[in-house]
Amino acid sequence: MMSRVQQSLIRCVERGDGAGVEAAIQAGASVDRVERGGWAALHHAVASGNSEMVHLLLAYSANPDIRSMAQGEEGATALHLAACTGNTAVLKLLLDSGADTEAVDQRGKTAVHWAALQGRMESLKILQESNCNLMAQVSGRGTALHYAAAFGDMEVVEWLVEQGVDISGKDKNGRLAKDVAKKNGHMHVHHLLKELAKRQLRISRTRKQDLPDHASIPVPNPRRRTLRDKKVPRQESTVMEATRSSPQRSESPITFKKKGWMIRSLSVGNKSGLRLQLEEMKWEMAEMEKALRAKDVQIARLQRDIFTTELEKVRLEEQMKEVRTHSGQWHELTEEQQHSYQKGPSDSVHTSLETQLQDRTTLLLELQEVKAKLEEEEHARASEKYANELKIASLTSELDEATQKLKKYGIRQKKLLGKSKTFEVDLMAAGVPSGLPDQGDAGIMNSIVQCLYSIVIFRDYLTSDDYRRDVVSQDETVEALAGVFKALKAGVQPEILTKMHHLKGVVRRLEKASHDGHLHDAHDLLTRLLPYLHHNIRLNDRTSLVSQLFLGSQEHRITCRWTGKDVSLAAEDFFTIHLDVTVEKETSLQNLLADHYQPLNTEHDCPHCLRTHQCRKQISVTCLPSVLIIHLARKGKSANVTFPPSRFMLHDILRCDSPSYELFGVVSLQKGNSPQYKAFCRNLLNSMWYLCSDEKVLVVNIQNVLDQPNAHILLYSAEVV
Repeated sequence: MMSRVQQSLIRCVERGDGAGVEAAIQAGASVDRVERGGWAALHHAVASGNSEMVHLLLAYSANPDIRSMAQGEEGATALHLAACTGNTAVLKLLLDSGADTEAVDQRGKTAVHWAALQGRMESLKILQESNCNLMAQVSGRGTALHYAAAFGDMEVVEWLVEQGVDISGKDKNGRLAKDVAKKNGHMHVHHLLKELAKRQLRISRTRKQDLPDHASIPVPNPRRRTLRDKKVPRQESTVMEATRSSPQRSESPITFKKKGWMIRSLSVGNKSGLRLQLEEMKWEMAEMEKALRAKDVQIARLQRDIFTTELEKVRLEEQMKEVRTHSGQWHELTEEQQHSYQKGPSDSVHTSLETQLQDRTTLLLELQEVKAKLEEEEHARASEKYANELKIASLTSELDEATQKLKKYGIRQKKLLGKSKTFEVDLMAAGVPSGLPDQGDAGIMNSIVQCLYSIVIFRDYLTSDDYRRDVVSQDETVEALAGVFKALKAGVQPEILTKMHHLKGVVRRLEKASHDGHLHDAHDLLTRLLPYLHHNIRLNDRTSLVSQLFLGSQEHRITCRWTGKDVSLAAEDFFTIHLDVTVEKETSLQNLLADHYQPLNTEHDCPHCLRTHQCRKQISVTCLPSVLIIHLARKGKSANVTFPPSRFMLHDILRCDSPSYELFGVVSLQKGNSPQYKAFCRNLLNSMWYLCSDEKVLVVNIQNVLDQPNAHILLYSAEVV
């Protein structure tokens, strides 16, 4: 067990409290002591990316080469972790302090390999400037180029080749870097390495032909040694003993180890390439399905235009028929008038006959004009119909081709799935959420992240990078949350850990911005996080996707009891509805809402009565959000609150328009010696409920959710979100 002083040191390092760190060290805390989780204070500072804290610990003689004892991190040094996270400022500090640039973990990987496996270009460049060996080989695991090819970052691969890393190097299985890229589904990297290998072969052949017999191959200059004092022997035995005593790592794809795996523990050439290839195929299939739907809509629109053309043609033919009928009637009338004129012409009859002849002439001219217009319209409609029929035929052909291609991809997908029984399932497609590493905050951050991730519209907005066009500031809050969502969607546990550490640093800044410098519970974090997201991603001057989903509005009205006139009226927006649980016995959510929004009597200065008296105070909801978040503030009360799982409507309680809400998330506070927040989330893909408690993810039924005695936050959706 760590002493309180040592625990205080770790907490201050995580918070970035320099004064607290100095006080703890002066009180006797050891900067190099490894805690039960496997990290020393320097590891915490490096993982959080706080360069000032790293500098402070190094100033207090922290060992820059101290190794992590965390399970799954293979005895990595602080330099390994800094290279993995890509924090250049921290990396430079460690190198300047004399960190061993060639230190290897238990599998023989240097900081170069850790940086390459995560595609950290800047880390690699800084390590090269410090004379790190880019060509170093891992025991039976290949070079940094193999790890970069496994990660799939083309820029890093090109750079390593330019720096002279051998393309023809093989791992213990005899695989080249291009084979590793292909195995992991990175075909663009595979083709690049293939072309570079051909080019190098041609160049080497040309040089051989041009090289004189007496010429000798230049010998490379020896690499400079690092500034670190090599007299002190490395304490490798401590690392090996700690490793032997630690429990073995589980192979479960959804099990996450506390403080484990800062990077992806990827054996080069494993079956994760099948998963990546399958994801690409799924994306292509989704795009083809979108194209098919668009073509169906286009065909329907063309068929509607043809139908409209036929109706117009029928209408014109009826009009033509009517004109011909009138023409025949006028012709008969003219013949009668001529016959009457032949019998006994008179001036009146002559005038009438001339008028009728003029009318007939006008009618004939109109008839000719209508006939010409009809012929022109028929010709145009015929041409349009022919063009539409050609277009429909073309679209139908494309539709058939796309359908065949879709079937082909389906067959390929089945073949991929059938290649291995141990295939890594895409957790997002399977509907199983990933666990989150323990952040040491009693599950506050993890529970909120899991609930927000359950909102499909919000999750897709951040994981598809659609939010980038709406970002209006340089605040890291949006990027941090989007990074966590992307890591959760990929289901890669090392990446989840890295992104959660970044988000944890952002949350610390939110804590400092709060009124007392602390976030006391999950609701405090939520009410801080949502406004930050709203102000940093804006669709226009007033709205954002966050406001469209979470923001409601209400009015605070104070009315004079004597005159009935308004004393004051104030409108405000809200992200959550805060309900105080003050009763001792079991109650319902509906009763709490009714009590919260019932009118109250309050003393107020009345401008109408010119005195202070009892006025009526009323809070009225004017607009409910699509995602309704209700906070149950218990204040020490342990009364059970029942809440409906579906068809929850508030129009009778709030006297406003209300959609039908469905429960999709519950944050519960599990009390005991160490209180812990847990999230219950409903997955919309399979309608199943999951209990998310840090790394653990368990399937539960709806009754387990409804029976929670200490529900803290309830999340309802007005529609499928």
